[in-house]
Amino acid sequence: MTSPPAPAQQKPAILVVNSGILPSAKDILPLSAFHEWYEKIHIRDLLLTDGVKSAFRFEAVPPANDVLDQRHFLAIYPTADIAWFTDDASPVWKVPVTSDMLPNESGNIFELAEFQMGVFEKLGQVGNESGAGKKFVALVGINSSQVEGTEAKTALEGSVPGTGEEGTRPVRSTLFKWIEYSPPGAPKVEGAEGVVGTDLTGRRAYLAAVSTLFLFFIAF
Repeated sequence: MTSPPAPAQQKPAILVVNSGILPSAKDILPLSAFHEWYEKIHIRDLLLTDGVKSAFRFEAVPPANDVLDQRHFLAIYPTADIAWFTDDASPVWKVPVTSDMLPNESGNIFELAEFQMGVFEKLGQVGNESGAGKKFVALVGINSSQVEGTEAKTALEGSVPGTGEEGTRPVRSTLFKWIEYSPPGAPKVEGAEGVVGTDLTGRRAYLAAVSTLFLFFIAF
């Protein structure tokens, strides 16, 4: 008699989404209405999937580059199992993209705003487990040469100033690895108007998410 196969090990991950109102829609969609749709409709629908238990939204602070000037809102969705973000059949990708509260005739958010997303597998963490008291978050791109062949803690301490030192500003630093995945029906075109862009080719393959109590800038 053979034993049943062991269940696949769950891997924690995050979905990172940069968003912003399209320049062509700024006279149609007020910023307040965009936030209301995002927080009261979209995030609510994602939390109903059960795969996503929490969501965090941030706004970029100066200095911002040209991309952030247009997509300067950030949402981070943690999950205990990366399969929620990498399975075409996941309920996450079936969340409605239309709403009666949106001002355009179709009610489709992709006609009014654009989104750039990436799925990242969690590799390790340094600092406060809960990140309690965090007010700001910095996302730091890390080259493969700084990570591969080393432990996550070592990679973080070598890439993020203050990590691993007492009395410094980072509350928690978490290391992630980019997973190449395109949601069903989403073209792999970065920055395309009205669609989800998922092409991160050429970007640094690792990401450090740094939770902080105070605002500080990291050059990279």
